[in-house]
Amino acid sequence: MAISMLQGSLKYDADRKADGTGDGMRVPIVLQNLGTGWTIPIMPNENGDWTIRNVPDGDYQIVEQQGYQVSNVWTSDLDYASNGSSAPRITEAKLPSVQEYNQQSSPVTIHAPGKMTKGSSNVINGVSETTKLFSVQGSSVSWRTNGEKNTLSTVASSNDNDIKKFLTILNGPSKNTGFEDELKNQGITIDSANLISGGPPGSFSADNGTFGSYPQGTPIDSIMPSPPYNDLKSSFNYINGYPEDGQYNVENTKAHLNGSNATWWNLAGHTTGDERDKFAIVNGSNPGQNILSQSVAVEPNTAYLASAWVANMLKTRASNFKLPQGKLEVTDTTDPSNPKILYSNNLGTSLEANLDHPEWKQFGDIIRTGGATRQLTVNIISTGPSGDGNDYAIDDVTLRKVLKKRPP
Repeated sequence: MAISMLQGSLKYDADRKADGTGDGMRVPIVLQNLGTGWTIPIMPNENGDWTIRNVPDGDYQIVEQQGYQVSNVWTSDLDYASNGSSAPRITEAKLPSVQEYNQQSSPVTIHAPGKMTKGSSNVINGVSETTKLFSVQGSSVSWRTNGEKNTLSTVASSNDNDIKKFLTILNGPSKNTGFEDELKNQGITIDSANLISGGPPGSFSADNGTFGSYPQGTPIDSIMPSPPYNDLKSSFNYINGYPEDGQYNVENTKAHLNGSNATWWNLAGHTTGDERDKFAIVNGSNPGQNILSQSVAVEPNTAYLASAWVANMLKTRASNFKLPQGKLEVTDTTDPSNPKILYSNNLGTSLEANLDHPEWKQFGDIIRTGGATRQLTVNIISTGPSGDGNDYAIDDVTLRKVLKKRPP
């Protein structure tokens, strides 16, 4: 059997509302039968819409694939049997860069170019899943949302919009503000290898300080049900849900809370910026307590770059909302009875809420070990009390060796 028609969209959600609306994007979408490998690339029309007809029973994925090259990719209405070929499974989505959007050249076209770089954004990432997993059975389409199965039949025309909404992929603006380009300009080279790595399964270092990843197509707002790491020392309580004061969780792209009245951004992780990317969300409290603590063996008389990426969850600057209150601290813990702080930096006003889009900022600096140093401990510490605001996300915690220092 075959469903007569599947319809979906690719939208640019400039305000990251995650309500299924936005300006149309013309970036290739690929439908792939996960059982047979039959693969159909299709180019959405100027409104971001696409249609594929006569889709047989089976398990499928649709994936955003910037740069996918094939002769019929510019067509927005295709027949399944007549317009595909066998291909290896696509294992990750590919989103266009801001630069590619701005160039306005084939194969990237957009319907509303002025909104692609809202504010000071320099990253395009996922607002929804950038891969959608679903099944076709007769006239029905089934998919899962956070463990709940949704099955809608196209026989009931009222379901068509809900199916299309599920098959709609949303991109949106974000910003990454780091300092490593400036270090390169100063002639400083940093090793790419993170020393917070290589640990046994179940350890924070096993995921290289990134908080790990989910499989492609995992629904957004998927929270780890229990503390994911047995060695991540934290004074905060883990919660499988929305973190209240003094709590944290680990999840992927954060959906809106309270719809249009949301005070938090729809936020994608810093590592890959799609639904695979997990990160920690902290609701600040307990001043002086560790949110995260990780010890690493190091070499004496050696320079290292310690850093972490942090984002303010808030999208408002209302006076009653506090800024994130925490600090990144690196301590020489070679002698646990006599720890020595080598670096400490409060997040402070540098994490003012960005009103245009979410923003990940890199915190850290180069530190140098002493002649007797054998172990460093990287801490992220709460510095503020509970209350409105003081909510932030953490990703990509690293300690890396400096390979080339500043020239004299």
